[in-house]
Amino acid sequence: MCYSMFPHFEDKEAAIRILARYLKKDGRFVICHSQSREVINNLHNNEMGLVQSSVLQQAEQIARYYNQAGLETVTIIDNEDMFVVIGRKI
Repeated sequence: MCYSMFPHFEDKEAAIRILARYLKKDGRFVICHSQSREVINNLHNNEMGLVQSSVLQQAEQIARYYNQAGLETVTIIDNEDMFVVIGRKI
């Protein structure tokens, strides 16, 4: 589970690929935030330094990274309250 940290990975695609290797079949990879993607990105944009470039990508892009890493996207919640993308190793 990547809780409130995923935007801080420099290479998000590589992070998913590497971490997915450690999942067993049917294991879950969860990226979640208790705030919306818009709120997270606005918060980071208002910071200085490295945090400013830490963007939470659209759920569809993360789903593509999951697919490339051998994961099936089973849940996407991207609304004004939260951001959650769950993948399952196939």
